[in-house]
Amino acid sequence: MKLVFLAVIFSGMSLALTSCSPSNIAEPDTARVIYEPTPPEGVVRYCWEEPIVDEEKVDAGLDSEGKWYNPGHVAIREVRMGKWRPCREITSRTYGRYGNER
Repeated sequence: MKLVFLAVIFSGMSLALTSCSPSNIAEPDTARVIYEPTPPEGVVRYCWEEPIVDEEKVDAGLDSEGKWYNPGHVAIREVRMGKWRPCREITSRTYGRYGNER
């Protein structure tokens, strides 16, 4: 009985040691796939066009009525707001197919 018990323990330990060894661990095969889907026909690609802003330096002084003091500052005025527009295709090595997209 003692011999059977030791045989079971020994076989269990040998099974555990061989199944957990680093040589038996399967490493997954990985491959890098770059997929650039082509859009369906009739789809328009839109790009963001940045707004145009103007910085105006405003000097310190009294307001137009002469009652209130305004400290000097820089006023930022938006000349044209940003907008989405259809992309122009620009062939460029640095930016890819469309150079004006985000």
